[in-house]
Amino acid sequence: MVQVRATVVGRKKLTIFDFATAGCVGQLPVVFPDAIRPMPDFNLEKDETFQKLQKALRERTEIEATFEGRFDYPVQDRMTRRNASGMRMPMRLVLRKVSNLDVTTTRSVDR
Repeated sequence: MVQVRATVVGRKKLTIFDFATAGCVGQLPVVFPDAIRPMPDFNLEKDETFQKLQKALRERTEIEATFEGRFDYPVQDRMTRRNASGMRMPMRLVLRKVSNLDVTTTRSVDR
């Protein structure tokens, strides 16, 4: 398992960005364990912190949290990590737990 402190940058498809080590990973899609096959050997912890994240994703907020999970490639051929057309596929984080959630409400600026 890995842990990364990151900021949410994508909401429709949950995506995080680690500004501290942006040269390492950059933007990273996040998926839930029940949405991938084969299913991992762990479940998503849907505790109070996860529920707060879900609520914050629906509101106008800035979200930073610690995301814990497993790096995964969304392709069958894990040796080449390429899709059917030969393009490299990005890795993703299969989410196990969210902790240390910081949510800041943002306001729109009237013009």
